[in-house]
Amino acid sequence: MEGVISETACLAEQVMNEGQRQLFNLGRFVLAFAQVEAYLRITLTELGGISDTFSRIVFGGVRSEDAISHVKKLLKVKNVDSGMASAYAEVFVHFAPIKDARNLILHSGIAWCGTGFATTNRSRTLNQKDEIVIPVSSEIFEQMIDDLDKMTAILVNHLLQLDGTSPSALAFDPAARRPWRYERPKQSGQTEKKGRKGQRKD
Repeated sequence: MEGVISETACLAEQVMNEGQRQLFNLGRFVLAFAQVEAYLRITLTELGGISDTFSRIVFGGVRSEDAISHVKKLLKVKNVDSGMASAYAEVFVHFAPIKDARNLILHSGIAWCGTGFATTNRSRTLNQKDEIVIPVSSEIFEQMIDDLDKMTAILVNHLLQLDGTSPSALAFDPAARRPWRYERPKQSGQTEKKGRKGQRKD
């Protein structure tokens, strides 16, 4: 009996320590995400060739997915080289699952699910097929933060190129050269499109 109590206490301590690390990394994650959002809007302003004041009026409250949609359209009509266009496309692909995880975390919270922490829309969906469960841990937050830092490095680099003030410096930026780390978790019995159903947008 004493061994069971000791093991339970050890597990409780591990869960508490992991929870504290998550809270710390959650703050870092939110700040890193906000930074990418800010540079997406700046990219939209630069590609659109509009003034900062006009941009704040029109795009001040634009959601990240809408900003990306506008940037994609502008890239098609602007004289942007294929390398730059490819880099933007890569950012957008990796931003999407992190955005989905971020929205679910902020609107549904994080809970212990027996085998680990996760965020889920279970309390907001009637159909089990539409349930989304995204594992959360301090390490997963680290993965997303690293990817967000890489996105910021890529966006800043291309902003400098668009402005004509700097040649490409991606080869010398450690954050930009890191491999992508976070992958969208597969949902049981769902296609990827269905897996995003039910998530709120900001």
